[in-house]
Amino acid sequence: MGSRRRQRKLATIHMDRLEFKGISGVTKTNHRWMAKGACVGDLAEVQTGRKGKASLVNIIEPSKQRIDEKCPHFLTCGGCQLQHTPLELQRQLKTDMIKRLFPDFEGIFHPIRGAQGYHYRNKMELSFGTRRFYADPEQASSASDGSYLGLHPWKWYSKIVPLTECPLSHPSIDRAIQLLGTLNLSPAWNTHSHTGVWRHIVLRHGGGLLVNLVTSSEATIEQVEAVSTALQGLPDLRGVLWTINDGVAEVATGELKAILFGVDTLETTLRSKTLVVPHDGFSQVNDNGAELLLNCIAEATTDSTRLLDLYCGSGALGIALSDQFDEVIGIEYQPEAIERAKENAKQNNVTGTWLAGKVEDCLQQVNTGSGSTILLDPPREGLHPKAAQFFAKQQADGLVYVACNPKSLQRDRQVLEAGHWKMTEVWMVDMFPQTPHVECVGKFVYSPHGD
Repeated sequence: MGSRRRQRKLATIHMDRLEFKGISGVTKTNHRWMAKGACVGDLAEVQTGRKGKASLVNIIEPSKQRIDEKCPHFLTCGGCQLQHTPLELQRQLKTDMIKRLFPDFEGIFHPIRGAQGYHYRNKMELSFGTRRFYADPEQASSASDGSYLGLHPWKWYSKIVPLTECPLSHPSIDRAIQLLGTLNLSPAWNTHSHTGVWRHIVLRHGGGLLVNLVTSSEATIEQVEAVSTALQGLPDLRGVLWTINDGVAEVATGELKAILFGVDTLETTLRSKTLVVPHDGFSQVNDNGAELLLNCIAEATTDSTRLLDLYCGSGALGIALSDQFDEVIGIEYQPEAIERAKENAKQNNVTGTWLAGKVEDCLQQVNTGSGSTILLDPPREGLHPKAAQFFAKQQADGLVYVACNPKSLQRDRQVLEAGHWKMTEVWMVDMFPQTPHVECVGKFVYSPHGD
């Protein structure tokens, strides 16, 4: 006989802090649990699970700091977790969360910075599905297949929470969501049978609204052109694209089939530098937040003549900061991104060197050491262990580490400080209000003897 599943227990906890994946609290015996849906200050009853995770059963005594959420889909669509928390409190909780990551740090934590709390997202990825999510079990049991457009509920990718608006998204994207909801597009992609037409709609704003219709190859030109025509009634439409994806994975990517209207690029402006970004290229999701982040990076850079912009993508950071340096050198693994960086540099009259390849290999081709500032903006998972060890041994006037995942900075800091570096200052930027996410910038000074 198989072992019986351990019966989950109920516990009463006082929710007292923010974690990277939600709000947590402690029992009277000082055992900590994280429960989605709770607010800091709540006294809550939870059903305990595994690895410190619990399910919220009941709010025994609500927090006095609770406020009303703005979205009817709050805690359902899998996006926001903090709409019930005042913005200033969110930022204090995020500050405390980051400080807990670095208990031995003796340098300077700069006050957290942030822009507006709503209507900041310049990118939304909507999914189609045949099954609608219902929180009520009775409704769920009687539900039938249909065609729904929206977001997936929390960790439930086979169902859809239909959206008519999103208070986090840019107003132009919000208008598009409302319009798309009236079109009743069908048939939706079925994640079980892998059949259907409509899969995703990617909405991005930069110099105007860019809409990417992601379908299976069963879609006809008439179907997508009808949607494109409807979208052309929006006031600042920049382009409509058609992408084909017949893969099994639930990803909003594929092969670009056609430009149905306008262009297939975006524009973003950083410090008066206008940058062109491919429709599937990376750019910060929060425009105002990107400026705040750039200001932090600028403050963290040392007074040097050469900026080594590593993992530079299409060159955004290096080009935006170019007025502070005599020379910018950008390195990126993807050749197409480097070609875009060269075009962006030329468009903004920025003189620089742009190299495609592994950072470790390309750095051997350029001048480093005295007069240089190293700028690291790695992917979310941080530096590859070999790359971290490589940078730990480099010499420069200073090193700046930009972390969209602060835990990556925490890990890589240990490797860098085991080499020639010491972290002296940390900046925090609230790029994603209403969520637990926060970006960090760490300033490192050259410390060959561990001073």
